[in-house]
Amino acid sequence: MKASEEQSVSNIKISPKENSIDSFDLFDFIMTEIRCENDAINSRLQALLGSQSFLVIAYATALTGFYRDGATNLTILIPCLFCLLGFMLAVMALAGIRAGYAAISKWEGRQRELIAQNAIFGKLTLFSNEDEAYDTERRSQRGSIFTHKAPLLFMFAWTVFFSIPAILFAFNYLDGPTFR
Repeated sequence: MKASEEQSVSNIKISPKENSIDSFDLFDFIMTEIRCENDAINSRLQALLGSQSFLVIAYATALTGFYRDGATNLTILIPCLFCLLGFMLAVMALAGIRAGYAAISKWEGRQRELIAQNAIFGKLTLFSNEDEAYDTERRSQRGSIFTHKAPLLFMFAWTVFFSIPAILFAFNYLDGPTFR
């Protein structure tokens, strides 16, 4: 090899031909990135569900303290704090899930470009023509409705849960300054 054709990277000689990326390697890389993003979304969703289930139990337990004898006005604050925490966790999860789906969309766009350039890759996917690709994409979107809507559902639920202690406090306060 000529010295002008070689490239030195950390004392390793790489020829320009070795530095190029094979189409199959690129296709495999794109598929791996899509899988990694899917795994990240699933992990975020599992973390959201776990945290929300814990907070619902903590909220219900804290709300039962509201009816004990000798309860103070501060006992109403604890369930409200759990509501705020649950709402904020759902907001953060929604942002992470949407970012994951945006990344998947970009990788799938690159995958479609690669398939358009090399027809052989079409045989490595679930669809062989545009109609099948459209149907597969629609099924995928319908399947991801839960993932997209779960954080929104939790935000709505925490908003409703936040109003429960406030209503209980208002009714108790109208009856007198002490709790029953």
